[in-house]
Amino acid sequence: MLFVSGVLFILIGIYVGIKIYRKSQDQEKEKLGRIPKFLTLQEIFEKLGEHPDFKRNEVVRLQGALYCDHTEETPLSGISAIYYESRADAMEKGGNEKPIFERSSQNVLYFEEKPSGKRIYLDLKNYGKYAQILPACFETVLIDSPDYQKFQDKLSYQPENPDNFRGFKVTEGYLPEGQTVFVKGRLIEKEGKIWIFPNARDPFFSYHQKCASKKDNSMKVAAIGTAAVMVILGVFCLITYF
Repeated sequence: MLFVSGVLFILIGIYVGIKIYRKSQDQEKEKLGRIPKFLTLQEIFEKLGEHPDFKRNEVVRLQGALYCDHTEETPLSGISAIYYESRADAMEKGGNEKPIFERSSQNVLYFEEKPSGKRIYLDLKNYGKYAQILPACFETVLIDSPDYQKFQDKLSYQPENPDNFRGFKVTEGYLPEGQTVFVKGRLIEKEGKIWIFPNARDPFFSYHQKCASKKDNSMKVAAIGTAAVMVILGVFCLITYF
């Protein structure tokens, strides 16, 4: 009986330990969100939730491609959500949303402040076959990238500064004129478009890195502890038997 009990304790301990460890691995992946490079804005917010390290007023992005990091205090600081809707969805809703979608053949991204209901629209415009986001709530956008020389013949605009910076005006806006958005990152050609991938200092990637550095090891400890206790009991039973 002791022999059978000892063997069972060892086998059960190993089995339970492996199960708990695998569950901890799955939870860790879920915590990090398994966030691919391309997500809609709404999916990003659903993944990130209300994490305090995530500064919503510093992020504007189209399917993981474009981040706008502004340096001045603006009404965007109270943003509670970012939504992405197709033109067809907005047209069905009608009301005040219909005209702004009629002005563009592309999808429109917009911020929404829940307390006031104020919306700040970001129109997606086309420059030839390359799409870029123009934040309509800012007057100027500056892009800082070391890749301009590589892509300048494919871009439909030329940088004002031949080294790195590109600034362009946005005529429509809901914020005071003169606001500036700074985008830092690498230019990458993908799927026939020029994308801007931000530097690692971006708030989104900072959040991702902090999650990775603050892993919850409690379940791993529980797995090791459970397996160890069961194995020790099993060995004790076997020693007693022999």
